[in-house]
Amino acid sequence: MAVIAPGMAQSYARIASAVTVVVTPLAALSYFATKDGAEAYDIATTKAWARPARDLLDPLLSFGSPDRVYATYTLLLALVLPALPLAVWTIRRARADVAGPGERRASLVVASAWTLFAVGLAVVALVLQVTPSDASGASVVNVAYLALVFPGLLIAVLSSLVLGIILLRAGFVPRWTAIVILLALPLWYLGSEVLGHNSIGILPQLIAWTFALTASRQRQESGASGHERVAAV
Repeated sequence: MAVIAPGMAQSYARIASAVTVVVTPLAALSYFATKDGAEAYDIATTKAWARPARDLLDPLLSFGSPDRVYATYTLLLALVLPALPLAVWTIRRARADVAGPGERRASLVVASAWTLFAVGLAVVALVLQVTPSDASGASVVNVAYLALVFPGLLIAVLSSLVLGIILLRAGFVPRWTAIVILLALPLWYLGSEVLGHNSIGILPQLIAWTFALTASRQRQESGASGHERVAAV
């Protein structure tokens, strides 16, 4: 992923962030309608937002069976969430000259973990396109989730705490993005256990890394422009 041009990575991350903001609540709501998602919907804090949202967005949630609808939105997430590890890899490469050993190691773990997560999500999404009924209790989906999605997600949010602290101490800007990164674990817990779906907790990470990537690109471009002006003089 690190070989992709920074400009292309930035464009993809921006589009992915916008799409994910829209798709995330739809993916969560469609999940609650499946057999496995019914338990999450029974949580009071989940039902508090999901019930009115379901009434409002019903046309976007009733174009097929519950499993088919969930499979569709899972596929959309699988197409855009690779922007998250891509942004981490791109920023890691951009900071190669200024990052210390601790940051390099932590960013490698975070980037690798989000990559594992994205690969696992893609596997799950592809399986669901073939057999959408597998959204509820499928062995293949469960294996992919337990072997790829969950380990990648867990390692990513835990290691993000370390990386976020290192970035804050290094004066990383925008500063708020480093704070969101280090809060990956509680934000994931809030999205998963309080609001009912993993994607809600992952969304802040994608947005933070997208803004961080944009800021990194702007600094690189302003630096290049400065060197050109000096050379012209």
